[in-house]
Amino acid sequence: MADNVEILKEAFLRTEDGKPQRLLLFEQLVKKAEDSIPEVDDFLSKVNIIFDLRQLNMKVLKWDKFLEVWVCLISPRMTKENSLVFEDGTCFTRQQLELIYGIDFVNAFVSFLLSLQRFSEIELKLLTTFVVLSRTIPDAYYVCKSDIFDNNRAVQKLKDFCAGFFDFDISEKLIKLPELVEQHNNVVKWFSKNYYPFIDISKNMAKRLKFESPLEMSIKSESRADLEGPLPSPEIVEAKKIDLWKELSTGPLLFYMQTQISSAHACVKSLTKKDQACLLKHGLIEGWFCEISRYITRNLIVLRPTLYLRKHIELMYGPDFADAFIETLLSLQAYQLSTLEMKLFKEIVLLNQRPGLVDVEAVQKLQDLAIEKFSAERLKNQTNNVDIPTLDISQMLSKLQALSLLHSNSLDWLKENSSKVSLPDFLCELFDIPNFISKKV
Repeated sequence: MADNVEILKEAFLRTEDGKPQRLLLFEQLVKKAEDSIPEVDDFLSKVNIIFDLRQLNMKVLKWDKFLEVWVCLISPRMTKENSLVFEDGTCFTRQQLELIYGIDFVNAFVSFLLSLQRFSEIELKLLTTFVVLSRTIPDAYYVCKSDIFDNNRAVQKLKDFCAGFFDFDISEKLIKLPELVEQHNNVVKWFSKNYYPFIDISKNMAKRLKFESPLEMSIKSESRADLEGPLPSPEIVEAKKIDLWKELSTGPLLFYMQTQISSAHACVKSLTKKDQACLLKHGLIEGWFCEISRYITRNLIVLRPTLYLRKHIELMYGPDFADAFIETLLSLQAYQLSTLEMKLFKEIVLLNQRPGLVDVEAVQKLQDLAIEKFSAERLKNQTNNVDIPTLDISQMLSKLQALSLLHSNSLDWLKENSSKVSLPDFLCELFDIPNFISKKV
């Protein structure tokens, strides 16, 4: 009991710059963990050689699995004295770790790392690969059925290969890992709740450690419990709308647009510059609708690492758009498009006829070719699975066009308040937002 009191006292001691000791130590440990990003990413990239994940899924894999892989890879650096010693000699003693995380977490953390030290270097890599391929994050985090790995059979085959090198069930060895992750996430939430936005943590590490702003935490808590309460004031509603737009426009929406632009250009490169610009301006947002259709339920949209409720879409765009958005995307989701089918269908969407096209015939020829490829792939999959429904392409294209028009007509608030949101230039140009024009004048 006396030791616990001393630890509590230490936690609230102030350093010379006025920061609580616990916060300063947490920031220092996070910076040391950040130095391990190249090593963790290199490990994940080697696993990805087998699966060739889509770029978006690979990025999510780096966010989701960083902590687990990092814990495995640093296990040799835990000493018998329970100190964590980094490659440059930086040392965090057990007392310092307890100051940051608490005694219960440190007991489990130290025990797990020391238990991994019985393995050889090769065995540790095999075990870490097993971790990457396993759903070790608590089930509550997965609110959507979609997985990072599309080929579950190949995943299981590699897991069996890794497990075959051990004379015991390695899945049992990892039974404490979800608990460790959950405990760590709870500590991170505590720091966010008490010190946001003053805590010194990079955006990269914030994503990997699931460090969320109070807004993001409120979104997730709302998604798990429909709490009734008094209506917020107009000022609070306005502030939340601004935060939601900032999060969407600088996070999942911008990331998708930036990653898709090169493949979209490749699809239309044979056309004139004017027709390319016309197709991209209209087709990118519809392609985004297609992509996120697999991550949506009637009341929840999972744009990892962020979750959005239906009412957040209503707040940003209005109820009419939210209704059409969810109904259209759920109707596309029902066709259960494979990864390749979705890629080919997005090409069809991109090459759809648009106002202002010059060479309509050339665009139509490209779309006909894309439809032919899609139909062949769809037929092959339907042969293997008779339960897959037939997709009416023209009907779905019409739905997406209507949704795109409604999206454009639902941006009045954003256009009037663009200075408060500070949208990236690329999205300003794509959506005709005024501050793009003002920057160019």
